[in-house]
Amino acid sequence: MTTEAVEVLMPEVAASMTSATLAAWLKQPGDSVKAGEPIAEVETDKTTVELEAPADGILDRIRVDAGTEGVEVGTLLGLIRPPTADESLVEPPPAEPPPADPPMPVAPPPTAPGFPAGGTEPSPEPASPPSASNEAPSVTPLAARMAAHAGIDVAAVTLDPDAGRVTMRDIEQTLGAGPPAGASAPDAAPELPPTRLESLHDSSSDTPYRDEALTAVRRVTAERMTYAKQTAPHFYLSMDCAVDRMLKRRARANAAAAMNEALTLNDIIVRAAALALAAVPEANVAWTGAGIRRFGRVDLAVAVATDSGLVTPIVRSADTKCVTTIAAELRDLTDRARDGKLAPEEYAGGTCTVSNLGMFGISSLYPILNPPQGCIFGIGALEERPVVRKKKVRVATMLTVTLAADHRALDGATGADLLRTFRALLEDPRLLFA
Repeated sequence: MTTEAVEVLMPEVAASMTSATLAAWLKQPGDSVKAGEPIAEVETDKTTVELEAPADGILDRIRVDAGTEGVEVGTLLGLIRPPTADESLVEPPPAEPPPADPPMPVAPPPTAPGFPAGGTEPSPEPASPPSASNEAPSVTPLAARMAAHAGIDVAAVTLDPDAGRVTMRDIEQTLGAGPPAGASAPDAAPELPPTRLESLHDSSSDTPYRDEALTAVRRVTAERMTYAKQTAPHFYLSMDCAVDRMLKRRARANAAAAMNEALTLNDIIVRAAALALAAVPEANVAWTGAGIRRFGRVDLAVAVATDSGLVTPIVRSADTKCVTTIAAELRDLTDRARDGKLAPEEYAGGTCTVSNLGMFGISSLYPILNPPQGCIFGIGALEERPVVRKKKVRVATMLTVTLAADHRALDGATGADLLRTFRALLEDPRLLFA
């Protein structure tokens, strides 16, 4: 039987993935493991996957701690030794470097004229040792984005000697450290009263608080929403839809369906949005920076709230699927999204998004675009409202839909055409249930 240890490596969860977070170890050093048994959890920007043991044996040692971000694909995470192997045959841990000799005492320099002995003139900082290489340091993707946004040269970032690459924490420490040592201090500026936001973060405040680390999903959502709001010129269009006929048609369909196959309002909304985008293909677009990309099918992303943050699984070719097929796919995608079990290809891409907050009683909403998509539907709650029809007032069940669109990719008239088509489908639902 082989006595060689088996390496546990960071897997490539998706084809385009270069790094991920090692979220947790499910086994500890000394634990027995079976091939195929989950031993760790790997978190990408949208999902969490289990890392399986590559062989039977004993988890001998861990090389990457739980919670480490930006771990690149192929990185050695740990070792598994055969259950009968002598521990001495497994690769030993790296030897500790011998302790350095204590520095020789140096006599203090003579006091400079004009300064008393033991005065307040600061001693110059010791010069940093020259770099062993002129090559730029390795940097994680998240750290690179943070550095670019903050205008930081990654070559000037002080590295953790054990890390060997620039991470998010290195950038955060650089941002919080102020100007580098030796830089001339700027002229003192008059002290300004703190802004409201600054006062909220004032550490001298006696208000109790708790800082939470961002999940990968929350961090990516923050980055994408900030990017969308800062770069895309949003415009918004709203329209009210009378949905009594659609609700009656849904009730008839659900009366004949099994309990676990009942149609939700969101299933019908997704079907209507998909058909509307197919009928108005000028709205089924994305902004590329160099032009407008026009899609040949409707891949509809649907916003799902999870404990980790917002996830948008995609119903592919939604315009070609009946409402019952869409409903079945959405049930499966939503359940796995909330369990963190989506595969990366199930939330990558999409040509448009539906965000429905109606179940929370929200009358209307103005969503932020999901870049690079050209538009997003915001769906409000069902409400009974007085409406005028043929000079008579009656009560109708109404729903407000708001379209947010990127003015670089489509104009107001195109957005209006899309909303009119969407409303027509909801108010005359024969096509929705075909």
